Amino acid sequence: MDIGLYLEVRQLFQTKWDPAVLDALAERPYRYLALVRRLRRQVDDQLVDGHVTRCLTRLQELGLVHAEAVEQGRQSYALYSLTDDGRRALATYRALLSTYARTRS
Repeated sequence: MDIGLYLEVRQLFQTKWDPAVLDALAERPYRYLALVRRLRRQVDDQLVDGHVTRCLTRLQELGLVHAEAVEQGRQSYALYSLTDDGRRALATYRALLSTYARTRS
């Protein structure tokens, strides 16, 4: 077994919110509150903001998510989007899920 590859895949599953956040950001970039609302609506209506904050911070540190500072009039906000590495990580998640689904049948 390639231990480096194992550790890389393990890191992808560090938190249960990582796949949901990556999947949402694959659709389009999101502002923080819009992302939280989407996740609550589609994943878990009991989701706590702090979970999303920690998840986004972690995914940024891994280079999977990028936060761009956007100025709009006198307001500024972060717009979160996937990096190329984030798209590859999401493809890995999806491939693993597909393989797992086939083996369960």
